[in-house]
Amino acid sequence: MTATTAISKKISKRTARNSKPAPTAAPTVDQQETYERENLEIPKPRRVITLPEPRQQREVIQNSLFFDGPFSDGGESTHDGDERPFWTIKVAVDMDAEAKYAYKIWSFEKATNLANKIAEDQRIEIISSAVSAR
Repeated sequence: MTATTAISKKISKRTARNSKPAPTAAPTVDQQETYERENLEIPKPRRVITLPEPRQQREVIQNSLFFDGPFSDGGESTHDGDERPFWTIKVAVDMDAEAKYAYKIWSFEKATNLANKIAEDQRIEIISSAVSAR
């Protein structure tokens, strides 16, 4: 083997390794349909997002502040039996309902101030039948 033949064999091996495969003819319609059938991607089911049902509006129970008095304690509050009036403040749904909380206050001015502060803080209505004892 001569040097030129050895060199030409090396060159032909390199070109065979580096060359791209020959382009094939376009697939026929039957080949294309077969390919699509075999490689058909089944779409994943979509997740349906629904809105929650609207809640029915619950009737809001509004508390009120009831300020009432003067009441007599029957003369039991002082040692000499004098009658001492008191006023009540209670937060409830209505006058006869169980109170959320209640106060018994011996001074009309203090009771009035407390009732106003509670009503302002809790943003509730004052229902008052209280009058001064004097």
